[in-house]
Amino acid sequence: MLTRDTVRPANLKGRVSLWNVLPEGVIDLPTVWHSPNLALYGMWDFLALAASSDNKINMMYFEYKNLSAPGDPAPNPTNDKGDDVTYFLNLDSTPDVDFLRVPISAYSPRVSTDLSKYVGNAATFFAQTTGDSGYFGEPFAQASNSAVYGIALVCAVDALDVTRDIVAARVYGIKQLKINQVGAQWTLDFHDDT
Repeated sequence: MLTRDTVRPANLKGRVSLWNVLPEGVIDLPTVWHSPNLALYGMWDFLALAASSDNKINMMYFEYKNLSAPGDPAPNPTNDKGDDVTYFLNLDSTPDVDFLRVPISAYSPRVSTDLSKYVGNAATFFAQTTGDSGYFGEPFAQASNSAVYGIALVCAVDALDVTRDIVAARVYGIKQLKINQVGAQWTLDFHDDT
């Protein structure tokens, strides 16, 4: 039984940057969102597994919608700590919405020995989309006005079985239109604010 929720935006912060990768391989300047990440209860499931196995954050979900016009607003769903992979599996019931399940391409840990609450501990994850359709087959294309509006950090326990994925954290309130492919950098800063 959960008696006290100790993860608050004050001690789990993150920065998410998104950018477009043009067909020539040129990267547009990133757009950066500074937002508290919502650590879902799945984060604790993941940490328990990570402490005793080879499980790790190894995927990012890029949630997107095909907008009627590029200027249309992107969705901004309610972010709930109790959500899990079921939220994403239910997206196929929403028209023009889908997600890409993208492997983490690079990981960069930063560990501090600062005795003052270990300020500076961080983990940075990088991923870049590939392909032209999402998990449910919705087009992911510039011609479809595809706009990424949410990202999730995920532990894929079985790369072939999305139903076993553990969604550790999510962020919304972003909008990145697809030109060719979309890249993301997500940094989680960990510290104790007690």
